[in-house]
Amino acid sequence: MDASGLGNAPAREAGPGYLTQSSGGIDASDCSDAASAYVYVLSNQSDLYRFAPDQKTFTRIATISCAAVGQPNSMAVDRNATAWVNFLGGTLQPISTNDGSCKGAAISLPTAFTQVGMAYVAPTASTQEALYVAGAYESAGSGLASVDTTSGLLTPIGLYSGALVGASAELTGTGDGRLFGFFVQSPPILGQIDPTTGNVLSQTTLSTVTLTAESSFAFSFWGGRFYFYTYPNTSGSSSTDVSEYDPTTGMLDPTYMTDIGFTIVGAGVSTCAPVVPPIPK
Repeated sequence: MDASGLGNAPAREAGPGYLTQSSGGIDASDCSDAASAYVYVLSNQSDLYRFAPDQKTFTRIATISCAAVGQPNSMAVDRNATAWVNFLGGTLQPISTNDGSCKGAAISLPTAFTQVGMAYVAPTASTQEALYVAGAYESAGSGLASVDTTSGLLTPIGLYSGALVGASAELTGTGDGRLFGFFVQSPPILGQIDPTTGNVLSQTTLSTVTLTAESSFAFSFWGGRFYFYTYPNTSGSSSTDVSEYDPTTGMLDPTYMTDIGFTIVGAGVSTCAPVVPPIPK
């Protein structure tokens, strides 16, 4: 997301580890390798990459080429491995993760949701999925909504609960029906969100990750772990750092990958992606 992020911690942080794995599973019968093996990330220069978290590798795919005008802000990836990119100014554009080409007409988002965090979630671990968006920055309190990418209709769901009412967030989903937010606070908060109401079900403070205005950040879940992509980085270069959070142990590693060579503004992961660490081959 084109608006906050600074990874700033020299050591691993132990947390409460409340974000344990769900007992649900994934119906992977329709999942391709493209949809399950990678997180996809987008740079501030509109370059699309595959990210293999278990291998710590980024592979450039292409520069996205579409009619949508504006700076890329955020991204989600559906079960068919199509990326949906939010551009500053309020468009939502489908993009091929194969070659970065435009796959269809852009959707215009309404006021208070023109700049969003976004993620797909498959309720009850089914093959049915929905695109959720989090209103960011233009209007405090816009909260959570869903978008029907066929009709282009946005449906508000609700505000976040407690102290996070009015907060901005980037989102990620899991294949076992969970939705999470990376909330812009100082320090930031990782929270599980009820996709039917917007209520924050549980949360933990990420005290070694700092988000500041006018910076860039993104967020994803893959293989049972969360990944935070933050810039400015600890070395001061124009490049993103990647932190890894393991909810089973409650450990946050801010040096998982540092100074990767480009700046990430969006990250998306399919609901086909694994919800537990893959077995090494």
